Amino acid sequence: MIQDETNDSLTQKITQSLNQQVEALDAATLLRLQQARIHALEQTKRTQKFTQPKMMWAGGLVTFTTLSIILILMWPKPQELAPILTPDITDIALLIDDESIDFYEDLDFYIWLEQKELDTSDA
Repeated sequence: MIQDETNDSLTQKITQSLNQQVEALDAATLLRLQQARIHALEQTKRTQKFTQPKMMWAGGLVTFTTLSIILILMWPKPQELAPILTPDITDIALLIDDESIDFYEDLDFYIWLEQKELDTSDA
């Protein structure tokens, strides 16, 4: 706390000394200081143009473009498509056949009978 008071008093002494020195300056020096001050303010205004909302869209556009390129390059490549399964043609034949439903109900029997006939003909 004592240091803050010392800093405040030091700041006040420096400010008073500088103000007295400014009052003692001649007109030509004051004019040059005024011109330098105006030039510095103009430079500040020029640099602030790029931070204004009007110009921020350009930064946003650059950011968006960069992120888009990164996403496109890093996106995983699509795998080969699985082959399309085609239905068994015999199933379609069963659906469009004019046979009676009774035939299909006893289909297991007919398959068994055909196997027996094949077994007996082989022997």
